[in-house]
Amino acid sequence: ERFILARMEHPHIVKMYECFEERGSLWIALELCRGGELYEYISAKAQQRKHSGGALDEIEAKLYFRQMLHAVGFLHASRIVHRDLKSENFLLLGDPL
Repeated sequence: ERFILARMEHPHIVKMYECFEERGSLWIALELCRGGELYEYISAKAQQRKHSGGALDEIEAKLYFRQMLHAVGFLHASRIVHRDLKSENFLLLGDPL
């Protein structure tokens, strides 16, 4: 996995900056994604909007979905299958901390 991640260059795939191994441990320095998991973001939005129905408006949902499709399409074009696609595995770059 580390060799695959090291060669990935795409705006919607987290960047790997460094990787090193110690006895029994593998350390990987990745791009900082302050926004956390997409799943957590959607859950928080759903709690805020529970009386108005739906977590994300259509425009925002379309934006995230398009980015997800671009990333997965890039992986597939590179002959890579993710095998664990879920909202917990998509990270947001901006805001929270």
